[in-house]
Amino acid sequence: MMNKDNLEQFIRERRSAFDDKEPPRLAWDKIQQGLNKDNKVPRRISLWKFTRIAAAVVFLIGMGVVIGRQSASVDSDLAYAEEHFPEFAEAKTYYEMEVNEHLARLASYSYDSGLEDDMQQLDKFMEELKAELEIAPKGSEGKIIQAMISNYQTKLDILDRVLKSVENTKTDKINSQKDDTDI
Repeated sequence: MMNKDNLEQFIRERRSAFDDKEPPRLAWDKIQQGLNKDNKVPRRISLWKFTRIAAAVVFLIGMGVVIGRQSASVDSDLAYAEEHFPEFAEAKTYYEMEVNEHLARLASYSYDSGLEDDMQQLDKFMEELKAELEIAPKGSEGKIIQAMISNYQTKLDILDRVLKSVENTKTDKINSQKDDTDI
């Protein structure tokens, strides 16, 4: 501490001797050139903007992965079921073909629109069974597959009954018209 006080006192006493001195002109020009080089404004990248873009990219990639896994999982579970339970694959093919045929035959008739609601409910139930099959532990898929086959059978039975009813109604109308013309 003593040295600092002595230095300060020395400078105070001889201040006038220091104030009359100026640096050489060349030294000041070099200092000025150095200042001009450092005056460039650095380009700033907004961290907030970068963060938002990165978050959006991560979100989109994440959603793609989730959706891809879900669709692959359902397809792989159905493929697993068809591979390990050949009766399911056969039944599925048979019932889908029969249901499509019955629906095509029904399209030529006018029928109650309540049938469409029933078919949608059965389709919804089938989707629920597929979701259950996806999470079912290996070895317990048999009951779910039987329920899926039963769903196909129920759908076909309903369509068959409606088709017979519509065809009988049409036959009755034709017979009634025939009897009216015979009289």
